[in-house]
Amino acid sequence: LSSFTRSRLAEEGSRIPNKRAMNSIIRDIDKRYMLEYGDWEKQTRSFLNELSEYETQFQTDILEAATTDEFTAKKPSDDQVKKDIEETPMGIGANGGAVAIAALVAGFARNETDKAINLVRSGFYEKRNTSDISTAITGTRRNRFADGVMAQAKRNATSISRTSSNHVSTIASDTVYKKNKRAVIGYIITAVLDKKTSKICRGWDDTRKTRISFQDSHQPRPPFHPNCRTTTRPWLRDDLDAIKKAERQTKGSKGKVYENTAKEYYTWLK
Repeated sequence: LSSFTRSRLAEEGSRIPNKRAMNSIIRDIDKRYMLEYGDWEKQTRSFLNELSEYETQFQTDILEAATTDEFTAKKPSDDQVKKDIEETPMGIGANGGAVAIAALVAGFARNETDKAINLVRSGFYEKRNTSDISTAITGTRRNRFADGVMAQAKRNATSISRTSSNHVSTIASDTVYKKNKRAVIGYIITAVLDKKTSKICRGWDDTRKTRISFQDSHQPRPPFHPNCRTTTRPWLRDDLDAIKKAERQTKGSKGKVYENTAKEYYTWLK
């Protein structure tokens, strides 16, 4: 896209001569960018679909391993998991507002394409050089092209992928928990224990929610913010819990250590 953008703007000379030329550039950018970014959307949806199936089986296997021989974990259908993923919103919008995973992924191509188009439009009316408009879109060599809207689009794509993957993993786990209510009391919110842990995730770490929470999409569950790394784990009945003293790997100033799952963030931080 970078070479396409530079060459297309260069075709008009040092400046975009008139509105007709501006609209022509906008049409060409819209077509090319929507094609490229649209491919990313398709690949991401395909990846998330595969991830939901993998996570469902993985969480079922984990539950089977974590419970005693008296209990056999049941796997929910892939269709049910995908339905729950689509219908359960993420609380990552402004002021904790709901955002659907479909809207998060589907809006990428249009949003990022419009950013480039707006730079072309504003550049024309401000009588900027085509080279300056191109640089605003693609970035500067001095900053290793990290300061243009294309680099921002790449960062946004990474954030969407990470956040969506967290949502898929969380809801797949939820659906497995619901399928196995005999053993699962609820879920335990589990933050990654390191110095990068966000303030909101520190506060939620080790919070326990009973299984009634499975039915309520407004109950707290990851992701709590873009790029969230927090997960959930099953809260099991004592008589069916085969690994009460499981350990989870953490990383602190002294390197890798292992902590009991009962230790929450602020206790660990001390």
